[in-house]
Amino acid sequence: MHIHKLLLICIGTLLIGFQASCQQKAKPYAQLEIQGTMQNLDSLLHTYRSRPIYWATYGNEGCLFDLRINDVTVHQLKHAGSIAGTASSLNPYIMRSGKQKVSVKLTPFPGKTKIWDSHQPTFEPFKLYICYVDFALPEEEQERVRVLTMPELKLITDEGGIPSYTYEAEFEAKVPYAVNGYTDGIDLREIPDIEARVVAEFKKVRQWMVDREFDTLKKYLAIRDNEIGVTQYQSNKKFENEWLENERDILKYKPNMFVPIEDYKLIFQAEGRLVTLYSTKKNGFSSALLAIKEERGSPKWYSTSFDLVLKMKKGTHKLIPTM
Repeated sequence: MHIHKLLLICIGTLLIGFQASCQQKAKPYAQLEIQGTMQNLDSLLHTYRSRPIYWATYGNEGCLFDLRINDVTVHQLKHAGSIAGTASSLNPYIMRSGKQKVSVKLTPFPGKTKIWDSHQPTFEPFKLYICYVDFALPEEEQERVRVLTMPELKLITDEGGIPSYTYEAEFEAKVPYAVNGYTDGIDLREIPDIEARVVAEFKKVRQWMVDREFDTLKKYLAIRDNEIGVTQYQSNKKFENEWLENERDILKYKPNMFVPIEDYKLIFQAEGRLVTLYSTKKNGFSSALLAIKEERGSPKWYSTSFDLVLKMKKGTHKLIPTM
């Protein structure tokens, strides 16, 4: 009798959990009332004769770095460590064909006054090259075409290194798409209460994540995510699946694991047309929209930060998410 009741309770609990998970899943984009125009990704793909993906390949030794494309951070190393070699896709930072600005700023590790490597008498603190691969070509014809190589910077540690280094250059990109991104935005640094307004947006989005309001969140981010989909040559199906990945990332964390919007730093990029909040918690994160899971009785912890970058279109007074 007791076992029978227990089974009924367990089945009822599972059904409730299943119903809750079904309710949490956001509707398809076609069923949402989205403010703004979404591009049909399948239709765009049929018009493209080329589909180049641009990549930055880079690595560092003995220094922190901030790699930017068009004054937007692609990768920033903020604590001591070395990256032997990694690659980042640059298409989300390329709004349309034409010249693209590249900048790299190298600074010493925390507690150091100069860039140096105690393990090597001579070393290269940062290496970078940018190339593209055209994925519209047959696989056997696809090759990496290099468009920029950062000049070699050799340092001799016996001479004490250097306090900092900045590299700036341009490369020509040819892409079949054109998106707005931040290009139609105003300089947000001129708005007196910008910090309070940005914090309010972050708090609003955090609460949607806590409450699992996925329809609302999906609508809010739809135009941004659609433009990212354009730059990555996504299909409509891939675009929908990307959102499901977002939901799964959020659901990995219980509501109480989403960190309050505090301990942050206000960051402007793209000559003031973009604004976001970096978290200063733990070792620092590129977004204050953050969830942290700590293991009970252990110093180990896991985290996910969710990017939220905002702009304000010319002639408007509303902050909106952008790529």
